[in-house]
Amino acid sequence: MAFYLAQSQQTPDGIWKFGEITKISLGGKSGPLAKYISALPKEDNLPWRVDAPNFAQSHLAAGADSQMLWITDPTEPPLRVLCICGSSSSGTTDLNFNMEVLKESAGGYARTGAEISEALRLNGGHSSPSAVWTWAPPPMAIGAAVLGGR
Repeated sequence: MAFYLAQSQQTPDGIWKFGEITKISLGGKSGPLAKYISALPKEDNLPWRVDAPNFAQSHLAAGADSQMLWITDPTEPPLRVLCICGSSSSGTTDLNFNMEVLKESAGGYARTGAEISEALRLNGGHSSPSAVWTWAPPPMAIGAAVLGGR
């Protein structure tokens, strides 16, 4: 699994076209998720949510035309990250990435109407200044859930 930032445009008929795609790192002590979470209120298990395009613009220096993608297999269509939800304790952060399932279509990618949600965890929380913010298994390894579909 890897996250990417892609310059994008959407055609009038809803087809996503992605230009330059750059691999990004969301974890790490000085990474964008650590900075975002550290700035939140210091209350355990307080749920939060951020739209992926807003997060990309404010924490990844992305342009307004950029999209966050999750690519697990380069031969498969990417998943478009819609939002990141989570809650933090002093030492861990549980995350949920909500993504749109895309399919190849007309030289780009079209929506399928399905969304997928992936649970992840970071070793680092709102009150852990010495945390390394590395990826860890989520509390319940249930895998991904596909929601919707048309």
